Amino acid sequence: MSEISLYSVFANWSERSVEQRNILSKVKLPLKVVEVDKDLFPDKAEELEEIGASFGVHGLPLNVLFYKDIPIYASGFLSEKDVLKLIEVTKSLLKADERKVLEEGRKVIEKVENRKKGKEGLAGLELLKSSLDRILNAFDYTYGGFGFDLKFPFPFTHISLLLLRRFREVEISVSEMIDGGIRDHIFGGFFRYCFERSWDSPVRVKTTVENAEILILLSLAYRKLGVGRLKGVARETVDFLFSVKKDFFGNCLSIEKVEFANLDELEKKLLNSYYGFDKLGYARIIASRESIAEELGLDYEEVGEVIKNLKKKAKAKARVDDREISSYNFHVATALNYYSAIFDEKVGVEDILKKILKKRFEDVLYRYEDVEGKFEDYSYGIFSLVVNHYLNDWGLEEAEELFKLSDDHWKVFDSRTASPLSLKILSALHLYHLTGKREYREYAKEKLKKFAGYEHNIYSGAYLVALKAYLRPIYAPKIEKFIAPDVFFWEKDWIEYAGKKFKSDEIRAVLDG
Repeated sequence: MSEISLYSVFANWSERSVEQRNILSKVKLPLKVVEVDKDLFPDKAEELEEIGASFGVHGLPLNVLFYKDIPIYASGFLSEKDVLKLIEVTKSLLKADERKVLEEGRKVIEKVENRKKGKEGLAGLELLKSSLDRILNAFDYTYGGFGFDLKFPFPFTHISLLLLRRFREVEISVSEMIDGGIRDHIFGGFFRYCFERSWDSPVRVKTTVENAEILILLSLAYRKLGVGRLKGVARETVDFLFSVKKDFFGNCLSIEKVEFANLDELEKKLLNSYYGFDKLGYARIIASRESIAEELGLDYEEVGEVIKNLKKKAKAKARVDDREISSYNFHVATALNYYSAIFDEKVGVEDILKKILKKRFEDVLYRYEDVEGKFEDYSYGIFSLVVNHYLNDWGLEEAEELFKLSDDHWKVFDSRTASPLSLKILSALHLYHLTGKREYREYAKEKLKKFAGYEHNIYSGAYLVALKAYLRPIYAPKIEKFIAPDVFFWEKDWIEYAGKKFKSDEIRAVLDG
């Protein structure tokens, strides 16, 4: 079986990559393992990621198994047991029907080549349905979320489920995440991802970008599901967004960088109990205050008082006025607009946007070394200003200006590019309905068609939101005042909510067109 090769793409910053690198070095098999460092071999890494996307697999590290130079399997993290099982199964499949295995691999190559040629697909209801089926097949009905290892929250995918009226799945996910270790039960906010399907053993980093998207999800879920405790968790997430300083990945906070002054023994014990690290270095987060109380021999109220004091003593706090102004604050402004509209509580959205707008867009937007990142920041900025226009009656001119400044440099529709690209499409649809300029609609139509040929899965939530918006027209421009939450919800969804604000004859007039 010397013709079997396993290509593994690693990233230097990924703890999971380091762990897998160690595992693969110990596995003694007649197997050619080729390590592809993302920094040293970007072209090869990109090619493998395109193959992984065709299989519907993303994540770091990425593994692609080849037989006779044809990709036949792709996955994320592999343990030693997984590697051994993979080779065993691969040998069995090749022995049973080598021709069929190779044919499936050739289909993947064809998909990748079609992408490079720009082959388009049909952006219609069938794509929406097939994508939903693929998402639901990956859903974990026990703990919520998608997959069974290395779980990310995927806010936009859950928002797309809300749009498609899959309320049960969304309620399972938000409830389990709130109770689980991915939520920081002391300082608020959510960690980036977890290493266990039960939302425990999280990576010990929280980012502004992802928490802003989670805040939007929590707000919309509260509106659609009416789960009361979502409001308190959403407020905690708002507090987190106002507390972080610039680190990496935009604005983020790493647990070990939180400093405290004058802690007493009980406070130290609670921190050690709650933020203790396991042998692999992952944060071991206790799931609830009840479990903290049980471990420390305290009652619930006493734990609450200790946590309240800890928050006061934390030094890693910074008011929004003191934070570095960057494009990542567009994420924050969008999320706070949703929170303000749904919970009827003002939390300083305009201060953030107006500080950004005092500078030229080109100076404010953070530039990545790769061109994809630049587009991401513009996209979130455009969307943020569109949402702000609906809620606060200003931002439309700025959104149009930023739209003109943005360039489209996209090579791969994958987990990194799906959300920003899709938000720009969604913004274009709203700009068309707000201004009547057909170039915005044509842009959205062209992009939806261009990327319809991709295999859309759990990474494509924002794309499905944009596709549904295109298929079901937005009625917003026909109403004088429109509120931010309905930037995602159209037609019947919108009417159900707007009916509380407008008289029935006004709603009927909208339907009659």
